[in-house]
Amino acid sequence: PAEMSEEQQRFVLAEQRILEIEPLHQAALRKMNEILTEEQRRIKAETTRAGMKAGKKGRDLQQSVMAALGLSAEQQQRMAAARKELLDVRQAIGRQVEGLLSKDQLERMLQALAKRHGP
Repeated sequence: PAEMSEEQQRFVLAEQRILEIEPLHQAALRKMNEILTEEQRRIKAETTRAGMKAGKKGRDLQQSVMAALGLSAEQQQRMAAARKELLDVRQAIGRQVEGLLSKDQLERMLQALAKRHGP
């Protein structure tokens, strides 16, 4: 096999670093999902699909989904704590690959890993 370019080496290193943290990311996502009832999980999935189909992304999509869930006060508190944990993990991932990938490259890699490893 041919030698890897510097860019390919950065991608491999970034992927290794992300994979080390990925279990924490998945645990935070599971924690958020466990806060929801079965009906709320169904609504979340449907609202997410509809929002993505409508071209919503990021915060806009998240706000639409959260509004549709009808969370209780207790669920809202638990969800806020879980979202903070998820944000902390995502920031840790960003710090691990800082300087290795551009923001766009990191987003593409995270999407590819999510597809490969599932939710």
